[in-house]
Amino acid sequence: MITVDEFRPFVLDSERFGPTIAEFAEALSALGDPDGDGLIEHPLFVSLMAAIGFEEANIHALFDTLGPDAEDRITMATWAAGIKDYYAPDMAGIPGDQLVAARAV
Repeated sequence: MITVDEFRPFVLDSERFGPTIAEFAEALSALGDPDGDGLIEHPLFVSLMAAIGFEEANIHALFDTLGPDAEDRITMATWAAGIKDYYAPDMAGIPGDQLVAARAV
């Protein structure tokens, strides 16, 4: 088993891991925008996040926290920024916290 102290220097080092997370964030948000309009619709967001393995109730909570527009869409930039924040080692109080919250009922 890996301890947090062993994990932090490798994965949570922004100099080492930051560029990889940025690339992942851009790629995942692009998957959510197949028509290229810069907007990600709620159902596709849910499908992509569920495929990664997150709980559906938490995915919906995250989407709502990201501030969807009247047509229930978020921007690619908003989602990419949220992904980067989620993997930042010292971030707290961010939308991504919804993904690890207690199971929604």
